[in-house]
Amino acid sequence: MIRIAVWVTSLTSLHNLATEIIETKQLQFILSYKFSQDHIEMLFSAIRAKGGFNNNFTVAQFEAAYKSIIVHVEVKSPSSANSMALDDTSILRVSSTKNKTDNSQSELLDLLCSAGTDMEEDDNIITLYRHGEFIDDIVSYIAGF
Repeated sequence: MIRIAVWVTSLTSLHNLATEIIETKQLQFILSYKFSQDHIEMLFSAIRAKGGFNNNFTVAQFEAAYKSIIVHVEVKSPSSANSMALDDTSILRVSSTKNKTDNSQSELLDLLCSAGTDMEEDDNIITLYRHGEFIDDIVSYIAGF
């Protein structure tokens, strides 16, 4: 019964969000699958899989598993998971060595970086990640509680 109530609440929220955004002409449509939690579910599943028979990680074990998954390999959904990737989103790779680039590439990169700063100031979503309950929920979910 609770699952149905959560599902109905999610659909109502999505409908209200779509109505508000489309009526104000901010967007023409909303890709609702982008709200899917499958990617985060795959990450949590991969972190749990790194523990073998131990699903109660120490901080050092969690950090090692997280680095192994995020930095060294891309997250893939195990066949036993109840989620699937909807697109081929790749992880941004950053090398520790500094490559020589010509000035035109550097100027273009600076221009692109400065163009997005106005949007970041108005973006309230960024503050969500600093919220304590959000972090607590993720840690609880990974821990399996």
